[in-house]
Amino acid sequence: MASLPTSLLPALWRSIPFEAREVGRETGRRLVTHEYPNRDEPTNEDMGRKARRWKLQGFVLGEGAPAIRDLMIRACEAKGPGPLLHPTLGLVQARCDSLSVKESVDGGVNVVEFTFDFVEAGSVFSVGTILSVVALAKAAAVTLACAIIYSTHGSSARDQTDRAATLSGVAGKFVDRAGADAFHASMDRVGRDAASLASDAPAAATAWQAAFVTITNAADLRAVAAALQPVFIAAQAAPLDALIYLSALSAAAAAAGNDTYTTWDDAIAVRDDLAAQFDGAALLITDADAYAALLDLKGAVVAAISDEAVTLPRLRPLFVMRSIPALALAFDLYGDADRAVEIVTRNNQSDPSAVAGDLRVLTA
Repeated sequence: MASLPTSLLPALWRSIPFEAREVGRETGRRLVTHEYPNRDEPTNEDMGRKARRWKLQGFVLGEGAPAIRDLMIRACEAKGPGPLLHPTLGLVQARCDSLSVKESVDGGVNVVEFTFDFVEAGSVFSVGTILSVVALAKAAAVTLACAIIYSTHGSSARDQTDRAATLSGVAGKFVDRAGADAFHASMDRVGRDAASLASDAPAAATAWQAAFVTITNAADLRAVAAALQPVFIAAQAAPLDALIYLSALSAAAAAAGNDTYTTWDDAIAVRDDLAAQFDGAALLITDADAYAALLDLKGAVVAAISDEAVTLPRLRPLFVMRSIPALALAFDLYGDADRAVEIVTRNNQSDPSAVAGDLRVLTA
């Protein structure tokens, strides 16, 4: 989250968070009115219910506001329907008919205001989509709790600088280079502004949480959370480390719950790793609201990933005694020689024309 939410259920459009301010609704019946000569009373022909429309106003604050602005614009320009989660509307399937964006600076803080026009899409959500959106809402609750805890304590400029330097090193291993560059820039800003952030706890909370908005690759978010876990444990959940680690972990969990996996094994490995991190973090958290939010998020993410995994093929061991071309093996296993690349890549085979030994292949 780039801004500090004002409620435990901020609004989300296509997984992008914003603070809901106002909502207007439009509905009714599609009526065709017939007026005939010499008749005082018209006749109304009912053509069915009108499509429901919603006009929403919202905003985001802080250093991450421009990044969320760009994501929101792309989300509204994307084809097809998407999930809209709102505190009073609930979860609906919608299309963005229009988006207006207004930007300003208030007291040195970036403010981006949105005005949306949504129309219902009419299709039903899958269970997996619902679980993924719930996980995103729970993640927002965790970031809120972390920001509140930190804002009442703060930390030194030295600690801010040290944590920023540590995370800059992690970004060098990111898969997404654009995300790595954006995250590097965020960490550089934190390092430069460490002195002022040390004296302004709410601004520091916003700056740190904004940095994770720039990371869009789920694996990169998990790498950040994994790198921060030892620091969090060693510091016994000091306010700054709790803010950074739990914000990174909640972002990683939300992204994992919304990610796409190719095998059951991959999905379950991610699920179990995140669940273990949540269990470890819960042992060190003493704030009741943060503790409850962590457990809620863990449950939502485990459910979302498990729902995704249940339909995926699994890996199984296969021993090939004599060398065989990968093309022939793929055809024997799947009736599709094009899957030879999959077998060679997964098993690090140097010679695709002579595959042999212990392998791991998909069941389907």
